Amino acid sequence: MSTREPARSLPQLAVACPTCGSPAGELCTSHGGTRTRRIDTHQARLAAWGEAGKIRPIEDEFFQPGRTYAHGQTSQFRVEHVTRHPDHGHLRAIGWMKTGEPGAKWHGGFRDEGEFKGWIEIADGGDAVQGEAAQPAEVTIYRASHDSIVMGLYTTRDAAQTHCEAKVRQEEPEGSIQHLSWWADDTGDQAEYELHITPADPGALIHGTGYVVKPLTVAAAYDPDGDE
Repeated sequence: MSTREPARSLPQLAVACPTCGSPAGELCTSHGGTRTRRIDTHQARLAAWGEAGKIRPIEDEFFQPGRTYAHGQTSQFRVEHVTRHPDHGHLRAIGWMKTGEPGAKWHGGFRDEGEFKGWIEIADGGDAVQGEAAQPAEVTIYRASHDSIVMGLYTTRDAAQTHCEAKVRQEEPEGSIQHLSWWADDTGDQAEYELHITPADPGALIHGTGYVVKPLTVAAAYDPDGDE
């Protein structure tokens, strides 16, 4: 993957874009097809990819969306989407994972084709892993945005920050940045960070860019008690 085209790593490239008509595996375009979107895709493409992930794939010998799997007593994998790698074509299951340790937290993860061996589906309410019944879990995702415009959602803070940094380096004149840094008013896992530029010009001041990464806590399953 070219470092100048980070959009090629985005999973929504597995489907065609409803907005610009770019086929699966190809980058989105703007301005009537004259400009390639190397950093992101149209929001409609992200939505289309999400809908496609709800469709059960033809392959039976692989993870299925909406199901939870266990690998012995060591890991659990709750599958949200199944897609194909845009370059290599192999299947990739994307979802939430955790270890079998008591109190382990869910985190984003994936498994590729060829890694299905040894995983066993857990029936709803089953006790395949340490007698634990399936429970709604809260997970954290990271939203990259600019001036309140959402650019993407990621399972790690680093991935969201990388997206923002790529956009800034694309927009700023070459050689004008000494380095980039992330600042927050608070500390901790839920802190919201803004990207700042230290200019190469020694007389210029450090300034914010409006690019922000914010952690969001979401439920991995519906909790009927949450409506009360």
